[in-house]
Amino acid sequence: MGLSKSTISRPSRALKEAFRAGRERDLSYEDILYLFLDSFYLGVRQSDRAKEAVLIAHGLNREGKRVVPQLSLGDPESADFWRGVAHDPVERGPKSPQLIISDGNPGLL
Repeated sequence: MGLSKSTISRPSRALKEAFRAGRERDLSYEDILYLFLDSFYLGVRQSDRAKEAVLIAHGLNREGKRVVPQLSLGDPESADFWRGVAHDPVERGPKSPQLIISDGNPGLL
């Protein structure tokens, strides 16, 4: 049984909108103590055969709840891209974390 183009595109649009809303949400109420900056590769491919890198800023708040203030696709070796990953959530209002943890990625350093 095949699926129509509209059957596929409706959930895809809803997912894109939820992702956009999450990336733009107000973070002023978040009290992130520990912020982890990391990247990993997924088998998501755009136009070529290369895997796509996912850059993520995730942390723990005072209650021990995991918070994901930033999730992006990009080049993990690029300092400019990491600067955007780190600065975007800050501009949306959380307090500065007490500790930032990374794995020594060259783009972060």
